[in-house]
Order: sequence, then structure tokens, then C-alpha cells
Amino acid sequence: GTNGLVPVGTTGESPTLSHAEHNQVVEWCVDQARGRVPVIAGAGGLSVRDAMINVRQAEKAGADGIMTQPPAQAGQDHAGHDHAGHNHGATTPQPAQPQPAQPQPAQPQPANGAGK
Repeated sequence: GTNGLVPVGTTGESPTLSHAEHNQVVEWCVDQARGRVPVIAGAGGLSVRDAMINVRQAEKAGADGIMTQPPAQAGQDHAGHDHAGHNHGATTPQPAQPQPAQPQPAQPQPANGAGK
């Protein structure tokens, strides 16, 4: 068995999906889970705007929660716009669902305090 599903999380190919494809994956998982296990939808993006769209779509699809991370510092969206860390005036998404934290790998630390 499983304790939950995390469609379009941060370790797969979710950045390559269009918003429609991203939403379709989340909707399919919610439908297939049928309430038996929680669905925590990945809702990151190449910009804050993209993440906000994914958060809203996940809520509409009926996901039990979202998992997000800071937007990538570089990259292009599907229209070819270079984001390079810019949020284009967007604000931080405020989802209604709880957001579990996904730990990021620790950065290597110099041995014996070297590099301080």
C-alpha cells in the first residue's frame, strides 16, 4: 500500500509540462485515488506566476494539499519567456491547503571550518 500520492512533484519532468498537462495529471490522480489516500499535488513553477496557476489548479482539482518550492532561478516558460528569477509583479501564492515541506539536500560544508 501507500500513504499518499504526489503527482508532478519536484523530482520528475513537471517543469516540462504545460499548465493543461500539469492539471490533467493532478486531476487523474485525484480521480484514481478516490479519497483512499491523500493527493499532495506538486505546484512549483519556473516563476511565482506559474506556481500560483498550479496551486489554483490543484485546489480546483480537489487535491488534499500542495507541495511547492521556490521558483527556479533561471529558465524559460512554455512561451519562451526568460524568468531568470523575476516574478513579473506576482505575489506569493496563498493556498488554502496545508503545505508539507520537502527538504532540500544540504549543501556540503567545508571540513574543520575551512572557508570561513
